[in-house]
Amino acid sequence: MNRIAFVLSRMASASLLSACFLLGMSSCGKEAARSSSITRCFVTDSCATLACGKEKLPIDVLYPTDLLAVDTFLLVFQHHEENMIQVYGTESLKHLGSFLKKGGGPNEVVTFGLVSQWYMENGDPKVVIQSYPNYLGILNVRESLKAGQTVYDRQYKFETPLGKKLYQASHSVYVLDPDHLMMTKDPLRSGVEGNNNFFWEFYDCLGDKVTRQLKYEDFPWMESFLKESFRAISPDRSRVALFYRFFDLVTVADLSSGRVTQFLPEGKSLSPAEVQDVDRRCLYYKMGRCTDDYVFGLYAGGLSVKLEDDPRYKDRNTLRIYDWEGTPLYKYDFDERVRTFAVDEQQRYLYAVTDSDAIVRYDLKGLSAGK
Repeated sequence: MNRIAFVLSRMASASLLSACFLLGMSSCGKEAARSSSITRCFVTDSCATLACGKEKLPIDVLYPTDLLAVDTFLLVFQHHEENMIQVYGTESLKHLGSFLKKGGGPNEVVTFGLVSQWYMENGDPKVVIQSYPNYLGILNVRESLKAGQTVYDRQYKFETPLGKKLYQASHSVYVLDPDHLMMTKDPLRSGVEGNNNFFWEFYDCLGDKVTRQLKYEDFPWMESFLKESFRAISPDRSRVALFYRFFDLVTVADLSSGRVTQFLPEGKSLSPAEVQDVDRRCLYYKMGRCTDDYVFGLYAGGLSVKLEDDPRYKDRNTLRIYDWEGTPLYKYDFDERVRTFAVDEQQRYLYAVTDSDAIVRYDLKGLSAGK
């Protein structure tokens, strides 16, 4: 009973973590508003239906909390297990090993949420693990499998007063290159007064200084928890997509130019009264992923937050696929409810965890390889 109760508590926690998500966009029509470097575009919501082959994989694990497909590896996360990462080969589907223990040791993690960044470096896949509040680690998947334990290429310990302060006030941290990080800030944790907008701070590790800030939203009237979003950085580390939970919106930020674009479907509005009134509040995106070419959103369709009162409560989720300009390209209606997913850009598959804990693979061969 203790184990069941523990897993259920982790399920509730993971559901909250997975709550900040996706988009609802299209080809950018008329520009409606502009604030600083933030542009809002209203877009038409029309796209083709994607044909996807489907297979249930012979991977049987208790409550997968996250997935990541990188290179030839499928990483299955179980935050409630001693070894939190189980690794499978995407070609053989065989179990290759497990690692990442929970604890206070040098390579253990105290706590971390969903993985929001991975990239390839010299032909090897790297995964960014944020062990809050102790360190940020660049996980070497191949070496961890060889050693049978967690191996980091490097760790950021944030031992200077400024570095420690910045890290502990960050929701998520992204590695732009070995010496430069990008940290997500909210006003409450960062101590900013008089502005309720979230923003990024760019930190020069060697110089121990903040080099710039980038505000990525303009919702000063909205309480922080209502702006829940899942942030996903492209593997080439040039752009970030933000998927909002409580309104039908995706934001795309170009990190080099600082250009931020909010894509909002035509006929929609960001109404303070509607978002803040719990009786009118709806759920839109559960989560999102991105590749260098595409943005993928797990769309809940605007369910009432009072789910038991919404006749669509048992409706299945929809996958929405966009380019980085917000143009809707494809949609796919899952035939069961999906909790989380990962995209294998190289082999062109989408892996999903269903509400029944099954791991299912969808064929994305119908998606063009690039633009």
